[in-house]
Amino acid sequence: MATSKAYRIRGTVLPDGDVREIFIVDGRITYQGADGVETLLEDCVLVPGLVDVHAHLTMSFPQPDLPPEERAATNAAAHLDAGVLLIREPGSPEIGSRGIGPDALLPRVITSGRFLSAPGHGVPGLGPRGTT
Repeated sequence: MATSKAYRIRGTVLPDGDVREIFIVDGRITYQGADGVETLLEDCVLVPGLVDVHAHLTMSFPQPDLPPEERAATNAAAHLDAGVLLIREPGSPEIGSRGIGPDALLPRVITSGRFLSAPGHGVPGLGPRGTT
């Protein structure tokens, strides 16, 4: 059976600001060191939990007739079930994800708001009404 590599990461853990070492051993994150670790990163910022850095929470939803806020919250809940604690949404056709976060027991969402495009540019139907 092949042995897997072990990795070390040292950085500032958010939100507390403590500097810690974490290790990845057999594909799992742990605070316990291992023999023969390879350092991957030092002096970095660590966020506990997974991060989805590109999501559109009101799009690709099986029930498009639901209000945008409900579609976004349902998709955010699915992200949470997968272990995602932070979602970066670089824009969406609607502003359904505004205000989603830990207060609603959902991942924190950083959103850019509604898609913007110059008249005649962008993807038809995805910009603000009347622009594409």
